[in-house]
Amino acid sequence: MIGNVYTAYRRWIYDFGIPGMIFLQAIMAAFYQIFYEKIKENSRKGKDVDLLTILYGYMAYPLFLHPIDGYLYLLTIRLAFITTLVMYLLAYIVLIKTKIEDKKIKIGNKNIELNLKRKREKKNNNEKE
Repeated sequence: MIGNVYTAYRRWIYDFGIPGMIFLQAIMAAFYQIFYEKIKENSRKGKDVDLLTILYGYMAYPLFLHPIDGYLYLLTIRLAFITTLVMYLLAYIVLIKTKIEDKKIKIGNKNIELNLKRKREKKNNNEKE
């Protein structure tokens, strides 16, 4: 239904030959493995891995579509990807890291009230009691 599917390797072999294909696949495999191991290690140590998990999930798209095309190099090595990472970081800081409790935000002429409680804070308070 999607037409001819040649996998990521067709372009790589056509552009760089067999050694280039092996090199590009090794870079991709090492990237995902190191990223995954970093999340796993930080999780074992009890460190906050929320942002890393969100980023890994965002970057898993090329991994799942690897049999169809080489999306890792098409989607990540460009300015739009860096912009997206910055937006994720800002959204994470604003929505997760800052303590927002009963704050009012003014957007245009409308007041929006936020009543958000962080689940972690509730867990920490319950553990102390």
